[in-house]
Amino acid sequence: MGASGILNGKCAVIFGAGGSIGAAVATQFAAQRAEVVLAGRAKARVEDLAARIAKANARAHADAIDALDEQAVNANINGIVKQGERIDVTFTAVGPLVGEYGIARPATDLPIRTGYRRGIGLGSKYETRAVESGRNYWQGHR
Repeated sequence: MGASGILNGKCAVIFGAGGSIGAAVATQFAAQRAEVVLAGRAKARVEDLAARIAKANARAHADAIDALDEQAVNANINGIVKQGERIDVTFTAVGPLVGEYGIARPATDLPIRTGYRRGIGLGSKYETRAVESGRNYWQGHR
């Protein structure tokens, strides 16, 4: 990873970092010199990603949390801030696993209303955005 990048010195939190999209975004953010906090339900996957990013001489931390759990998201964000980090970037790559639809088909093969009917994926963005906006307000008013 290069010594400079557009995210140099920034802290980025990636929710859903255990999935392919979240992992790709985290890897690119790290390549641009951001310190990345990897949040995902699958602890082993986010820890493995953190190790791979660290081997490339970038800073990464892994947290096992469910982005649909408001208390877990709050605790994650608050923990980062208590460590003295300012959260500059957040990215939410959260969605249902194929088995969560109950029909064993990829989400891309489903009608759009299936996700809305079940409310999957929408809640995670609300939870993380609500917490992030409150946390960002308090960071600027210490």
